[in-house]
Amino acid sequence: GGCDWWPIETTLEFFGAALELEDELRKSSAKEGTARPFISHETHRMRSLATPASTQSVLAAYPGLPLTADLSHWVVGAERTFDFPSDAAWWPSLLALVANATVLTHARVGAPREIQVADPRAPEHRQLLEAYEAWWDVIWAAQRKRGAPLLIEAEYGPAPYMPVLPYTNQPVAHLEFVVESIGRRQVTRVANGACELV
Repeated sequence: GGCDWWPIETTLEFFGAALELEDELRKSSAKEGTARPFISHETHRMRSLATPASTQSVLAAYPGLPLTADLSHWVVGAERTFDFPSDAAWWPSLLALVANATVLTHARVGAPREIQVADPRAPEHRQLLEAYEAWWDVIWAAQRKRGAPLLIEAEYGPAPYMPVLPYTNQPVAHLEFVVESIGRRQVTRVANGACELV
């Protein structure tokens, strides 16, 4: 939620109000005996959590703010996979901060110049997939450590998210197959203890 152009004061006011609303909904559902709702805020382009820096500022003020981690938005926005030498000074600690707040992971692989690769299993995307899986392992290990369920969504979308062939507008990969295969891959990795090794 929010907007990437808001000043930090407006952004913090917005997330403070969102946490108050979630608390009111939680109390109301407990009183009524209904399922407990939760509100989660996605790391997303054009939103208040569009960049690692803005997210760090928000989490410094509200460390308990529940996040939906979609790191593909950060990769395409920053035009890198946080592997520059200078990124080593801040990326691991920010990823740990995000991991401690994440309640849902959008398991989508993006590239520095595209929000979503057509098929992350393709050999040309191996390094990207491995980078994302390493990040997801950090997130899922943090969730396991705090006893939270691992909520994983293989969020891949049709065009304009899915690359298409010129002139035909035909997708370059079968969307349903990509969603199913990346979802199965991550479930298998978790079942085999990938996030336990972090």
